Amino acid sequence: MILADTSVWIEYLREKSPYKQILRHHLEQGNIITTAAIFGELLQGASSQKDADRILSYFNALPQIESDAALWIEAGLLSYSKKARSRGIGLVDMAIVCSARRRGARIWSRDKALLTLLTKEEKYHAKN
Repeated sequence: MILADTSVWIEYLREKSPYKQILRHHLEQGNIITTAAIFGELLQGASSQKDADRILSYFNALPQIESDAALWIEAGLLSYSKKARSRGIGLVDMAIVCSARRRGARIWSRDKALLTLLTKEEKYHAKN
């Protein structure tokens, strides 16, 4: 399974290559899972009701990783141990990492700071 983070979804929604083609392929194959945190960030940046509706339609169609209160504590502890805040990595990104680790999913991200926290096995590398 692949957890595409906010940065990848932004490129997909803007219909940018190669994200549009690769993410579409994985969506069609059922390889993509998500979290509410990612789509909350996408909705925060929506420029119209039409965009918000489109974002929500993707969210509602995708398998979602459950989030609970313990996830946020786990994310905070991971952030503390990795000194993520001082590296420009926010709590939402840390929650995404914890969610992916819980499900054994790889993370597809364009965020260079976030990628420094991941092992080679935890990263998804898109192939054109």
